[in-house]
Amino acid sequence: MHNRYSAAQVEKLIYRGQIATTNALEMPEILGLVIPLGYTAERLQQDQALVVDLQGAHQHQQDAYGRQYQATEAFNVAWGDARRLYTRHSSQARAVLAGEKGLKARLGLQRQFRSFERWDAQARQFYTIGLSDPELQARLLEGGLTAEILQNGLDGVAAAEAADRAQEAAKGTAQQATRDRNAAAGALDQWLKDFEAIARIALRKFPEWLERLGIAEPSG
Repeated sequence: MHNRYSAAQVEKLIYRGQIATTNALEMPEILGLVIPLGYTAERLQQDQALVVDLQGAHQHQQDAYGRQYQATEAFNVAWGDARRLYTRHSSQARAVLAGEKGLKARLGLQRQFRSFERWDAQARQFYTIGLSDPELQARLLEGGLTAEILQNGLDGVAAAEAADRAQEAAKGTAQQATRDRNAAAGALDQWLKDFEAIARIALRKFPEWLERLGIAEPSG
C-alpha cells in the first residue's frame, strides 16, 4: 500500500474508479457476472463513494496547497518590506552610535541574521528598546530616527510575524489535507486491486470485457 501519492497517481485512480464502478453498474452483462461474487448493484453504488471521497479530498488538497503558496508569497512580501526598513534604520543607528558598544548591544546591533526567527528577535529588540528608553530615543533621534519611524519599523516586524504565523498555519492545513487525500487514495487503490481480482475471475470467459472496466486483458 502506498503511503504517498502524486497528483497524477491520484487523478489516475479517480479515473479508474469511475470507469470500473460506472461501467459495472451500467452494463448488465458485466453486472450479472460479478453479482455472484459479491459485487451487487447496491455494493457497487456504495463503492462509488470511495471515488467521490477521493475527488473531494484531492480538490481540497490542491486548494490547500494553493493557499499555502499564497501565504508564503504574502510572508515573503511582508518580511522583505520589514527587512528593508530594519536594514536602513539599523544602519542609521550604527552610524550615530559608532564606538558605543554598550548601547549597540542593548539594541541588538552586534550582527545581522539571515533566518527569519533570529532576524525577528533582533529587529523586535531594536525597535522595542529604542521606543521604550528615553535616553536611546534621544540618541537615535540624532540619526533621524524619530519615534514615529521606529514605530513604523516595529509595525513592519509585527506584520511579518503575522504573515509567518499565517504561512505556518497554511502549511499545517496543507499537510493534513495531503494525509487525508493519501488515505482516501489508499482506500480506492485497495478497492481497485480487490475488484480487479474478482473481475478477472468473473469475466474469465469474456476477457475482452475487462477493458470496459478499465482493466488490461491478461497478456499471453
